[in-house]
Amino acid sequence: MNVEQKIHDDIVVTTIKIIKQQGFTRIRADLPNFEKPTAITWTNKSEQKWVPDITAIGEGELFIFEIKSTEDAFKFAGVKEQLEMFNTYSEQVNGRFMLVIPQKLEEYVTTIIVDWNLTNCQIYSMGGF
Repeated sequence: MNVEQKIHDDIVVTTIKIIKQQGFTRIRADLPNFEKPTAITWTNKSEQKWVPDITAIGEGELFIFEIKSTEDAFKFAGVKEQLEMFNTYSEQVNGRFMLVIPQKLEEYVTTIIVDWNLTNCQIYSMGGF
């Protein structure tokens, strides 16, 4: 496992611990030993399917958590479409889309959210990564 993947997976595990403490239920994660989140399909565009890093129910709403651990993670082919799709889907189901990032990326990611018009996306930044 490369360093970036380890940081990503550590953020996923930390996020799960936090949302469990906050009373979230039906937590699914794209990690070994967890029930995998349901893939979300962009039916009107590419028919592309993406699996969020974490889904959970909190305050009666569906939360979609996507973790991006580096600036480079935003430059991969398809990432913009993936985030647009999670944003749109969360709006359609009256849920919330949380983009979980290391705190050092907050300024960079805030610009991306505005530029990509991710209107239902909230940043959750974590220190220590």
